[in-house]
Amino acid sequence: MRTKKRAAESGLEEILGSYLPQAREYFDDPFIGKHAALLKQIAEHCGAETGWAYHYLPKDLIPEQERFLLALAEHCGAKTGWAYHHLPKDLVPGHADLLLALAEHCGAETGWAYRYLPKDLVPDHADFLLALAERCGAETGRAYDSLPKDLIPEQERFLLTLAERCGAKTGDAYESLPKDLVPDHADFLLALAEHCGERTGTVYRYLLRDLTLEQAERVFRIGKEQGITHFDRYFMNHNFPLKECTLDALTKASPQKPLAVIIHNKNDNNEAFSNALYNTELLHVLNHYSVCLFETDNRTEAFENIKRAAMTGKNPGKISLLILGGHGTPYSLNWGETADTEDESDDKNKLKQLEREQERYFSIFDEARFADMGEYIAPRGKIVLVSCSTGRDIQGEKNLAQVIAENIPHATVYAPQTKTHVHKFVFKRGRLTDVIYDCGPKQTVKLCGGSPVSTG
Repeated sequence: MRTKKRAAESGLEEILGSYLPQAREYFDDPFIGKHAALLKQIAEHCGAETGWAYHYLPKDLIPEQERFLLALAEHCGAKTGWAYHHLPKDLVPGHADLLLALAEHCGAETGWAYRYLPKDLVPDHADFLLALAERCGAETGRAYDSLPKDLIPEQERFLLTLAERCGAKTGDAYESLPKDLVPDHADFLLALAEHCGERTGTVYRYLLRDLTLEQAERVFRIGKEQGITHFDRYFMNHNFPLKECTLDALTKASPQKPLAVIIHNKNDNNEAFSNALYNTELLHVLNHYSVCLFETDNRTEAFENIKRAAMTGKNPGKISLLILGGHGTPYSLNWGETADTEDESDDKNKLKQLEREQERYFSIFDEARFADMGEYIAPRGKIVLVSCSTGRDIQGEKNLAQVIAENIPHATVYAPQTKTHVHKFVFKRGRLTDVIYDCGPKQTVKLCGGSPVSTG
């Protein structure tokens, strides 16, 4: 008897090796002996998380579905236990292909997809569910959880198109979708999604909250013409009146109000420009100025927007306040996608990058363009850089704030010397007189003609 036991143990060790002790935590020896090859293959796919997979291994599907279970482990790797845990076992016999295809699209997050899979839709809408998974990948579970099933099957094409435009954030879009608008206003909702991408859910949630559909469509059309992509920035925080900040609105603005132009970046990796406190300060600007708001991802468009705003209206005028918002370095304000080399300790690489990719920045190389831009800035105008570190000293070079100030000598330029945000805009007699950054006055530069000035 002992000889047989040693032989059996030796056989298991030969197959499972170092995984044998782990297998014995979850299964008895007869089960291990019978399915050692399966357990070994699962372990090879799951590595350190093998115990998690063993714990949730659906033993009642063995041996008929061993191939299925192994394929699932191959797709899900370390998260196989999560997939096994939420596997809808009653669907395996008839819909194994669907479940494996789902795992192929969702990978490690298949467990979430299985957990929220609308099983009642599987028999008749498997193709739709797979197409949705193909578009949403790891976030398929979130999409399934928020899927407005009452729109199926009449609106499957609409829902898939929405998913195609929103990708991983489709769940947010589904959750906030104004379903009563879908039948008659699908084109508008999809146009919004195409324009706003992964932010569509936030836009759906806020855009129609305080506007009629007609107003929303008009705001979207005009905002789009001014490059607005982040509609959520303005509608989610204090119902920012975007409809009042257009070129069209400037033609009807009170001539008593001075002109302010705000240009924000389209790329905002940390959502700094969706900050509620900052947007509250922008509302204060609206109390004192006629405002025109743009978003851009390149310098040519930014310069052109400044000219467009100054030349618009019944009585075209100079810009009294120019607010430029983008992620910054001492060398540049970035309108485009933030690059990995933008780090304060990597100045040489930043200069090379600026020379190589100048179009996505306002930078220290734009002296001539800033001089041209000065034509549209009013005497004693204010230029505010809502852009980190654009006033920081750099050895042997002028920083961005200095370059702008020297080329537009009749304006005052405000910039921070470190990473920060605007704390407060200060106004007196209807005009901006100071900018307070979170970093405080000691790390704020205020320049006129390239020289420090005292403001108040």
